[in-house]
Amino acid sequence: MSSPPLGRPPKNITKEMKQQSQRDERIRNEIEGKFGHDLV
Repeated sequence: MSSPPLGRPPKNITKEMKQQSQRDERIRNEIEGKFGHDLV
């Protein structure tokens, strides 16, 4: 998983950068979604 770059967001976002961001978000959501289920 990559993290968002620090500083001002770039003006031009490439298709690859957008796809990588979406993949990371899916992984992050899957991991964070399990936090509430394990506590019961």
